[in-house]
Amino acid sequence: MQQLILCAAYSIIVYGLRRRQWNARLVLRGVSMWLAALAALQIALVPLQGASVLRNALPFHLCSFTVMLTIPMLWARHERLFQFCWFLGMPAALTALIFPAVGYSPWPTLARWLFLTIHATITFAPLMMYASGSRPRREGVWTTLLIGNAMMLGALIMNQAFGANYMFLSSAPDGTPLTYLATNGKAGYLAALECVALLLTRALSRLTVRSNVMIHHKRINP
Repeated sequence: MQQLILCAAYSIIVYGLRRRQWNARLVLRGVSMWLAALAALQIALVPLQGASVLRNALPFHLCSFTVMLTIPMLWARHERLFQFCWFLGMPAALTALIFPAVGYSPWPTLARWLFLTIHATITFAPLMMYASGSRPRREGVWTTLLIGNAMMLGALIMNQAFGANYMFLSSAPDGTPLTYLATNGKAGYLAALECVALLLTRALSRLTVRSNVMIHHKRINP
């Protein structure tokens, strides 16, 4: 239910931006500050619930890394950050919304609310940028995949050094599609993640480039 409410609220914002009913700069900066406050609260709760910040709160998860990019992306309407958030951050956050993997917390209601609200925000943030005039570019796919692979390497190092589970590379969370990908051993799991990322970004690239062409033709031939 919370997912539906959040999606409905953010859809209204996207619609308002698309129709030019609101000041895009003020709206995007407002959402940027909102997301920064949510992320700060979530990180502050980690040591209070007895968990290690080093093992749980550094931006080595795909979605937490996307949060760190989304905040300045919205504030400055940064086109390069938009490419990563569109091609990899948005689908990852949407997957987390559909299959939420909320860790243990002595405040489960608050933890779940924060998890879902943050992931809904980074799911819709690229759509807000798109509604405000930003467009994904085909070359953004390869930059996104390069950054994603660098992140995976960093997560593997952190997991090995500190016993963490960043990017869920050490073990897949229950109740998510990752459990199916992890059934063929560690090497098969990593290869499957690479394939999913490649297929997802390529599909989004084809879809959005075609959409851009249609918008361009519509503007030329109203």
